[in-house]
Amino acid sequence: MLRYLPYVRGHSADGTLRWTSRLADFRTIRIEEGVESDGQPYVLVGAGGDDYDRVEVLHAVDEGLVIIQTARHTAESGREQRDYAELRTYLISAETGKGVYVGNTLPRVLDVAGNRIYTGVNDPFPQVRVYEIAPAGASS
Repeated sequence: MLRYLPYVRGHSADGTLRWTSRLADFRTIRIEEGVESDGQPYVLVGAGGDDYDRVEVLHAVDEGLVIIQTARHTAESGREQRDYAELRTYLISAETGKGVYVGNTLPRVLDVAGNRIYTGVNDPFPQVRVYEIAPAGASS
């Protein structure tokens, strides 16, 4: 997965493409290409200051899932000197590419080990939070 595009691809062990999924409501960053007056080409990433999303976290989870978090960057978050306006979380099956939008309340994922997701927040003070993923078929 590339940081500025909404596509997630799954490959087999030999590198064969197995599936491609697209994250819903992903806002791509504006890119402008051109040529300077002296003939030199240029590329501006983020030209115009439009809202955009960027992939911040991509982790495999032992339960055959991939957890993805995207950060929504807005003009307001930039003015407020915040890293992003919203952190959105998705879970995707590593086998099929089918997934679900989890929501925007899970803090930034720092690590995944076994069935535990370790997250971190800094407000109102630095904290590490641990979430457990229920095994497939278990009731929550």
